[in-house]
Amino acid sequence: MPWPQAVAGVVRRSDGFVHVAPNLGWQDVPVGKMIAAEMDLSRVMLANEADVGALAEFRRGAARGRRNLIYVAGEVGVGIGLIHDGKPMLGTSGYAGEAGHTMINPAGRRCRCGSIGCWETEVGEEALAMKVGLSPDSVRHGLVREVLRRAHTGDAATFEGLDALGWWLGVGIGNLINTFNPDHVVIGGFYHPLYPFIETAVRRGASEVALDAPWQACVLSRSELGNDAVLIGAAELVLSDVIADPGAVRQPEADHVGRAAAAGSTT
Repeated sequence: MPWPQAVAGVVRRSDGFVHVAPNLGWQDVPVGKMIAAEMDLSRVMLANEADVGALAEFRRGAARGRRNLIYVAGEVGVGIGLIHDGKPMLGTSGYAGEAGHTMINPAGRRCRCGSIGCWETEVGEEALAMKVGLSPDSVRHGLVREVLRRAHTGDAATFEGLDALGWWLGVGIGNLINTFNPDHVVIGGFYHPLYPFIETAVRRGASEVALDAPWQACVLSRSELGNDAVLIGAAELVLSDVIADPGAVRQPEADHVGRAAAAGSTT
């Protein structure tokens, strides 16, 4: 049976090589080969977390029936998965979608990747903590749970911080709408539980940036699959060959030949 696993990084699809994972401090790590050797598998499939999240929402979630999808996932950073004309849009080596490391605020903070003002510096978990007045250490100690608790008590500073986060998230999404002209943008990751509190700001930021025509053609919604999107997408990834051509897939061999899908989280 396929075994999905998550790894944070910029992943080369062909062999599961992680070139860089700024939020883990990784550089040039052959994760696919390491997992394969540890588990005695002939091949391990790795993919970016947002890519498999997009696949899951496209096949099983909010974007069923759509053809052009952007899935936006936030954790420590933010990444996007793209479906273009019904097919994953991965780029030459599988690196497409690193939108979290596009510059959005020239006067912003330095990012872990070394650049200034990356999108994730305004909408990642650490940015959320700072905007609502919590220590960056809270990222490791139930940040979203605490933010939701404060929001439900009506805390004004929390609402102000969530509004700022949502606006910056919307600005980035507006740029993506102008660039890719999607018919659906699905918002997942840690934004999923926060969405009721940030939706208005997200829509405001996106509508201020996006051109009217592509904005009117696009549906913006929360993920239907929530935290399960990555797991479901990883399973979809390893089963894609079976779905495409069931008769062409060989049965597993006796020497424990197998494949595992690994979904890389946003960097």
